[in-house]
Amino acid sequence: MKRGEKIKWVKMQLLAGKSITSFQAIISVRYTRLASGINRLVNSGWDIRTIMKSRKDGTQYAEYKLHNIAEISQTLKQNNDK
Repeated sequence: MKRGEKIKWVKMQLLAGKSITSFQAIISVRYTRLASGINRLVNSGWDIRTIMKSRKDGTQYAEYKLHNIAEISQTLKQNNDK
């Protein structure tokens, strides 16, 4: 899967209201640079929040979630209706 397709997968997951972790991206679409892709989306205007989580063994990982998804969905719907 090419990088553009991987970013598209990330966008679809976020727009569906799902959160994403690096592990999920690696398993689902072999995307090993999720943080970089998230950074590019944030820099292009996406309001993505990073939630740091901890495993039972104390290791930490990032979970990414789209903030204000209702507003974004409404904007996308209005743009599609035009």
